[in-house]
Amino acid sequence: MDRIFQNIKIKASNSEQRIITAIANSGVLDRTGEIVSIAGITYDPKNLPALLWQHKHDQPLGRILSLSKTARGLEMTAQIAKYETDSELKQLSDSVWESVKQGVIKSCSIGFRPTDYEKDSTGAIVWTSSELLEVSLVSVPAERGANITGFKSNENRKTPSTKLPEKKHTVVKLDRGGVQLPPTRDIVADGLSHQEKLLAAQIAYADPAKRKTLLEPFINEFGEDKANKVRLMADSLRGDL
Repeated sequence: MDRIFQNIKIKASNSEQRIITAIANSGVLDRTGEIVSIAGITYDPKNLPALLWQHKHDQPLGRILSLSKTARGLEMTAQIAKYETDSELKQLSDSVWESVKQGVIKSCSIGFRPTDYEKDSTGAIVWTSSELLEVSLVSVPAERGANITGFKSNENRKTPSTKLPEKKHTVVKLDRGGVQLPPTRDIVADGLSHQEKLLAAQIAYADPAKRKTLLEPFINEFGEDKANKVRLMADSLRGDL
């Protein structure tokens, strides 16, 4: 699963609803040199992804109320949970909510599974097709423009007027003739098919635990030697080479 970061904004109202609005992703270059195409992001509107803390699946913060693709990017409205019973999740959600109101936590990040990619004119990777898995509130963003844009609380706080930072994303495109890669990637990609390059991209941006699952069927069909080439390309896409 890959991750792209953005910032958050909070809006005022008269009730402690803990509702935030944010640009979850804006489709611009991120600090990792990648772009996520907003048009290519898929999700089920009837079963929206989870709202997490720092991409930790065991630390859910609340629920996403709505997602929409606009000229600004992937816009999100979400609600941070308010627990009545004392627990670790209550302490976490209360702490994060207070940090959001104080402007300490003001960024968010998407976790997604890439399914297709291309290179733009500058050589940046552009993910042209991806599945949205989750959105997280984060303390350190990778993408400059993923900000909280508003929140609702009973404190009647004024909406921050700070200009939203520039957002970052990554995209890589696979053409029939192959992908033009940087020198190291050119060498690694030599001899790999389009589908093998796509598999390498999926492995590169998957969680470590899922990489083995993605590669096992390929190993069974084509053998370990071919799989090693796919692993090398995945490493090069992650920047490990």
